[in-house]
Amino acid sequence: MIDSTETQLFKSKISILTIPRENFWIFKSGTLEILYRLVDAYENRANSQYSDNDQGYQLSNSAHMINEEESESLDNGDINSEIEDDGLFFHLAFTREEVTIMCSTKLMKRYLSKAMKMDPESTLISDEFFIMQVFSDGSNIGKKILELTQPLSLNNISLFFISNYFSDLVLVPIKDKVKALKILEETQNGLDETRANSYSNDLELKTFELFENNNIKPKLGTDIQLLLTGARSGDYAEVLKQTAESVSRLNTENLKSGGKSFPEYFAITRTPTEEIGLLLPYDNTELNKLKFSKNNIMGSLQDYYYPIFIDLKKLPLDLKGIVAGMASKLLRMDIDEMSYLSLGKSGKARRQHRSPSCLLRPQPISSKFESYVPKYYDVGVNITDSMFSGSYHGRQHHRNDTLDVLKKAARHHVVDILLTGSSLDESKRTIEIINSLKQQVTNDKTLKLPNLYSTVGVHPCTVLEFESAGSVEQHLQDLENLVSEGIEADVVRAFGEIGLDYDRLHYTPMEKQLVYFEKQLRLAAKFDLPLFLHMRSACDDFIRTLKPFLDNNLLKNKNLLVHSFTGDKMQLEQLLQLEKSNPHGYKVFISINGAGLRDTSTLEVLPLIPLDRLMIETDSPWCEIKKTHPSWKYLSTSPNSFYPCDYENYETVMQSPEVQGLMKNSAKNKKNSNNTNLTLFDFLPIPTVKSDKFDKFKYSHIFEDSPLIKSRNEPCLIGLVALVISKVRTEDPQKIIDSAYRNSKQVFG
Repeated sequence: MIDSTETQLFKSKISILTIPRENFWIFKSGTLEILYRLVDAYENRANSQYSDNDQGYQLSNSAHMINEEESESLDNGDINSEIEDDGLFFHLAFTREEVTIMCSTKLMKRYLSKAMKMDPESTLISDEFFIMQVFSDGSNIGKKILELTQPLSLNNISLFFISNYFSDLVLVPIKDKVKALKILEETQNGLDETRANSYSNDLELKTFELFENNNIKPKLGTDIQLLLTGARSGDYAEVLKQTAESVSRLNTENLKSGGKSFPEYFAITRTPTEEIGLLLPYDNTELNKLKFSKNNIMGSLQDYYYPIFIDLKKLPLDLKGIVAGMASKLLRMDIDEMSYLSLGKSGKARRQHRSPSCLLRPQPISSKFESYVPKYYDVGVNITDSMFSGSYHGRQHHRNDTLDVLKKAARHHVVDILLTGSSLDESKRTIEIINSLKQQVTNDKTLKLPNLYSTVGVHPCTVLEFESAGSVEQHLQDLENLVSEGIEADVVRAFGEIGLDYDRLHYTPMEKQLVYFEKQLRLAAKFDLPLFLHMRSACDDFIRTLKPFLDNNLLKNKNLLVHSFTGDKMQLEQLLQLEKSNPHGYKVFISINGAGLRDTSTLEVLPLIPLDRLMIETDSPWCEIKKTHPSWKYLSTSPNSFYPCDYENYETVMQSPEVQGLMKNSAKNKKNSNNTNLTLFDFLPIPTVKSDKFDKFKYSHIFEDSPLIKSRNEPCLIGLVALVISKVRTEDPQKIIDSAYRNSKQVFG
């Protein structure tokens, strides 16, 4: 028997119709009739049998259901694992090239048969199908359905796949029903690992040999970002109405490109278990064409998917195992979060591009795909440090290069930066710098900088300023005023850097740190800001001071970041336990920079940090990764996963005749006046110079970036932190990058 808790089979016969998008106007009327029939079904049930316990609509007795007498459910050989559904399954999908409709054969005949006669370019697939619905617990998305269907594909059974927010659907030809069910039951009874691996290997081999023989190259659609969402249970009818209204507005004069009235990519699925799944464009301009209310939609509107297109126009429509073979290969590359969407094969062979099958994967795309573009949020940069102004140990070595540093960061995919100040005055200066740079960007539209935000607070090593200011209360009031003004101006995004630092008691005695940590926590409780915390060799006192504020739910904002973490396993566990033991929903995040990668004991902590609590930073101009650190061995000269632009490829830059000439002259004429003194950073093709040589660098026209300064860290190097973390954790670097960015945006915006 099929395990009904994971897989359900439904009796309705399903037909699949594919239409050239430019011809959809012929089918629009029939499609709208189906959509409004679904609306009526939900609304009728809502009026009579809507459940108040939020279990959703029940349509089994709906007057608009296809009744038993006229239903074309599966006959002969039905097994008791099959479920009698209401016959109202419906799937409508738009791409740039085609429109695919899947629904019961009865609905297809009733509402679309006349249009099919009018459009010889549309294709009704000759087979009829039954639906197998696969549920998942949320782990290894896409893997369960693949394992279930691989044996079917290897036994020459054609399959169509639809992933939606709630489940995965597989459409299996009715003609292969007995064979398919027998295979599934045998699989459910136990498939040993050797046999399962054999299935995967055979499918991969078959699929990629087919691709090679027919010159087929799967294409990653990096220009397309899609959301896998669903309608809320009480809003099914409303979402269907909105879909119908959007379809009715579809521009019939420019259907192929979508015109201005309808998105290029969109899908809606009414499942056999009555949920409404949605595939929506991530781009707001495209999404707004649907005029959906976001209140009706469940699921993330931030975690988008990229499609992988497979152009199968040279192959038979009923070819077996392509999707499964491709997915199997991706799973072996540790891409275990996939969804599936099969489309028909529309139009004639003359069509330039056709995409009958798409594999969708959430925003993290494997580093194997060169087109992946990372996004970084550096949650710790000390922009007011004198090194960015060119001053080292009280001596001026070069001009202020803050703007160069930030331009370089933006070019290296640093999208957001949280700038930190260690005192009231430095917090003021940080905000002034942000406002000045914003004005420069306004005046110069070609200037590209990261989004800049600030913290406000007093570092534990400088809290004696409260007493030197004359009045502690006035200093706290000035701090409060600055926070209020910064929030109003949308510049301040966190309260900090506050905490305890027992490594540097020569700056501030322990008892003073404790007093002003608590005072600043009380001030922070007035604002809805995340805490930006500092903890060094003071874990017990840190937790003892912080815990009452959490236990008594005194902090309005529930997010806390322990920045620049350098503690051991025990300290990490204590911090995470602070979250676990609290009943009020506080979250404790951990950020890592080069200081946390400087010895073996700190590296051992990295795999223990939950991925949804991890952030990364540079803490520049400090905390660079040094050659003396054990983490140095994890770095390489090919960081294309982090800096994928052509001009950032180390080997490409090194092969440039101009660079080769400069490097050769440097090597041969070390004592000669013609020596160019050119060296490149070890892992990026950016020149590096000593601080007192920065203003004398003559070769900026050859490189995209101004030089790095030796022993000074910069935000553009944040990718190296992600690389070390990914190597130590043995995880795809893109998972680290995207998780850290998502966590940081969630907390700091």
